[in-house]
Amino acid sequence: MRILQIIRSLRISFSCYFSAFGYNVLLERVIKMKYDVYAKAIWFIFYKDCFNALAEKNILINRQFKRSCKNEYKNMIENTPSIGSMKENTMSLILLFACMIFSIYKTCDIDLTSNDVRNMFQKIELNPIMSKFSKKSVFTEKWQSRRQAMAKRSLKNKFEYDWQFELVRGTSLNEFKLRFFTCGICKLAIRENANDIVKELCRFDHWMAEKMGAALVRNQTIADGSPTCEFNYHKTEI
Repeated sequence: MRILQIIRSLRISFSCYFSAFGYNVLLERVIKMKYDVYAKAIWFIFYKDCFNALAEKNILINRQFKRSCKNEYKNMIENTPSIGSMKENTMSLILLFACMIFSIYKTCDIDLTSNDVRNMFQKIELNPIMSKFSKKSVFTEKWQSRRQAMAKRSLKNKFEYDWQFELVRGTSLNEFKLRFFTCGICKLAIRENANDIVKELCRFDHWMAEKMGAALVRNQTIADGSPTCEFNYHKTEI
């Protein structure tokens, strides 16, 4: 009995020691993202839109280029810390989407400009699956309550590449604010040397808002160097 108590004490002590100095190997293994069915689905649904946009720029889209982009996408995902399962945190989809864009950007032999990436997003906007996915009602008590609960959980998590934010209710359900304190896309962009195009991903938020029947006013973003992203949503169809 005494031996078991000693073992438990040692286990706790070593766990605290390693955690304090950042050597918790088990935790490091657990939090890596996986190239799973969701990652494969993101690629399958949108890669053609991206390649079609690049083809208009006369970039050679051959089998080798496609394979290289996909391999870069897979490696980027598997080298990125997880922010929780898809069931626990739907923001994982956004992180996967960013990995796809950044992987294509990095693989191109020529330097893609912001306009080139914007053309990719314009093709993605025409994708019927994206249009269907974007049409959701955010001006309801159910959606705002669930998002508020998600925001509170985000402030407690320790995931390096997650978003931490709060939801501020408006005077009615027809308006609300999302204030982000951290941004997973910005952190990924820094790591992958993709800062030059990250603002194009921010621009995509306005298209998403329009599809949700909202007007988005945003005077500052983390991508611009501000401490927070301020999303102010107002319902356009009342």
